[in-house]
Amino acid sequence: MYWSIKWVVVGVLAVGMFSGCASPQKTESFESMMGSVLSRKDLTSYKKVRAEFIRLAVARDTHGLLKKMELYGYNTDKLTTYFETEIFPFFAGFGEVTGPEIANIIKDSDGDPGYTLYGYVKNDQENEKPYAIAIVEKGGRLVVNNIIVGRCFEGLHPKCP
Repeated sequence: MYWSIKWVVVGVLAVGMFSGCASPQKTESFESMMGSVLSRKDLTSYKKVRAEFIRLAVARDTHGLLKKMELYGYNTDKLTTYFETEIFPFFAGFGEVTGPEIANIIKDSDGDPGYTLYGYVKNDQENEKPYAIAIVEKGGRLVVNNIIVGRCFEGLHPKCP
């Protein structure tokens, strides 16, 4: 009797472990699986970095923005010009961050992991404008790798034409 029960249990476990293996089914792409994993990840710390970056941009705090990107060793003169010509005007009249928000897993050139957050900001005239901000865990802290404003990315900014 003991051996009969043992084999029934082994059979049930085997069927449970290998169910779905009998017929080939379409598998998810790597991107789909990673998107599923990402949707379960808490992005609160990344969103805090984004919020701080936006706060600094609204305040036109060049020094603060440079500090958020300093671990990358970018040319500060070029970054300052980019902030003055693109970032500050984009965030002028900032009202709020709006969605839907989409995140994408990334790695920087050194292989450090992070996420690009795609979303919209609403200004005081109620216009929504797209942005993408790449935030990477580098040297034990979250830093901004890149920010692109005013440009729609297909499939990542669903409200854009």
